[in-house]
Amino acid sequence: MEARDPRMQGYLTQVKRLQSKFDSFILSHVPRSGNTYADSLATLVTSSAQGLPRIILVEDLLEPALAIVGAPRIHLIRSGPSWIDPVISFLKNDILPGDKSEADKIRRKATRF
Repeated sequence: MEARDPRMQGYLTQVKRLQSKFDSFILSHVPRSGNTYADSLATLVTSSAQGLPRIILVEDLLEPALAIVGAPRIHLIRSGPSWIDPVISFLKNDILPGDKSEADKIRRKATRF
């Protein structure tokens, strides 16, 4: 694997250094065309989030954000009901809520996936 961009070279160097700490490690490049699912989710969130400002904040890192030597960073996430659950239920199992207006909203959202 190689990186041409200087910032990406910094990240790649960090990844190669950290990979020895894992029992199993696979690094693969995902081309932009192969990342359409994540792009669709991002588009859906920014276009349908109600009550949230329609602003996308972008942080331009001028140099690689190399981790400080020490304890690894761990991000905790909560698993629970999500706004996407009814869309997934419709796409996977063809299940819609009883409320006609909610069912119509889910049908419209599902076309983006």
